[in-house]
Amino acid sequence: MQAANRLWTALSKGQQSFGAWQMIRGANVSRVLARTGVDWVLVDCEHGDIDDGAMHEAVPAIADAGVSPIVRPPGMEGWMIKRALDSGAHGVLIPLIETVEEAKKVVKAAKFPPQGRRGFGSPYAQQRFNPSPTFIEYLHQANDATLVMVQIETKEALEAIDEIAAVDGVDVLFIGPFDLGKLPESPIVDHEN
Repeated sequence: MQAANRLWTALSKGQQSFGAWQMIRGANVSRVLARTGVDWVLVDCEHGDIDDGAMHEAVPAIADAGVSPIVRPPGMEGWMIKRALDSGAHGVLIPLIETVEEAKKVVKAAKFPPQGRRGFGSPYAQQRFNPSPTFIEYLHQANDATLVMVQIETKEALEAIDEIAAVDGVDVLFIGPFDLGKLPESPIVDHEN
């Protein structure tokens, strides 16, 4: 299953990985983005016009093109993470993580026991990996094959960045440049012009 996750494969080899960002709903939009030569497409349910139903259409359209679907839910609640992974996403990007405790909660929501507390019941998740594993294979391999990525977007998160990075199960730290750029002590956006 890990080999089917193109982003995971590139990261594990220390290679570059290029992706696309989907903010507009529509499975055809997903298919077009997935056929542009990218390794992954992020389905943005936080800032994009993509609700739960549209996410469940986008993820299989991306996966069917042989590209890894990544979902950014609108928040860090466990049910949102479960819905994204149950749709077959190869990973999640969780916004506004500020503390080690929040990072640990995200990992628990994203991983099956014993590493986490994610429940299993989706008939779709394992079908989004190619070749498609059996239910049992998916349960045994999903914790290693799905990525947990967290966004660093606040001063509090920057102050705890080393501790957040050390949380077992957090695979990627993603810097939110525009949210960090709003901070007076490190402006990216020129507020005067």
